[in-house]
Amino acid sequence: MSVHLLATCTHRSFHVTDKASAALRLVAALHWPLGLAAPVLAQAPPPAAVPQDARVSFDLPAQPLAAALDAYARMAGRPVLFRDILVAGRMSARVDGMHTGREALDLMLAGTGLVADDVGSGMVDAFVLKPAPGEGERASPQAIDRYGGMAQARIMDALCGDSLTRPGGYRALLRISVAGDGRAEVRLLGTTGKGERDAAVLRAIAHTRFAPPNGVPQPLTLIVLPRTDIAGRDCPARGH
Repeated sequence: MSVHLLATCTHRSFHVTDKASAALRLVAALHWPLGLAAPVLAQAPPPAAVPQDARVSFDLPAQPLAAALDAYARMAGRPVLFRDILVAGRMSARVDGMHTGREALDLMLAGTGLVADDVGSGMVDAFVLKPAPGEGERASPQAIDRYGGMAQARIMDALCGDSLTRPGGYRALLRISVAGDGRAEVRLLGTTGKGERDAAVLRAIAHTRFAPPNGVPQPLTLIVLPRTDIAGRDCPARGH
């Protein structure tokens, strides 16, 4: 059996090969809060400056956001400062027609979860990207890998601890939201086929603690598959 943690924004798949391997799959929808302390900023550098209220002809297709910002800076004549992790995996919206630099940047960022602050002052005239209100900076793939392995191992241990919930002979679909202290709120989206087992699975996961670091995908969708659907190892043998 195998365990997979999928991040739907980046379509990454994370594989775990230790004892967490079982008939489990975790699917994560993304939006993550994280502070912006001491940012290291990348810059999309412009050529000669263009007056802020000047209208410029833009023809920028939807594309990876980092590339779009580079092209924007050359056209608009204003640098855009950003942390690499903020733009990684994000796509820009298409921008065409005559726009001021501000208008074009706002159009480009539509749907990305980012906004631009104008920091024009004296000799400095630039935009700085930040998460939009209610949005957050995404966790690194390495952080998601580490958390995924830990969460999967603990969920597997919890399910393996009871003969009624041991994976391998049933199928279930659950949605899990994890609080900062590791407490999980679990909702069953698809029954295991037995009401008693449904309740036992919910209890086992709800009593498990796997606190997420900042920026990890939420919520999680847990899929428990029968042994016949996916190859791999079973729960560890129990002692006598």
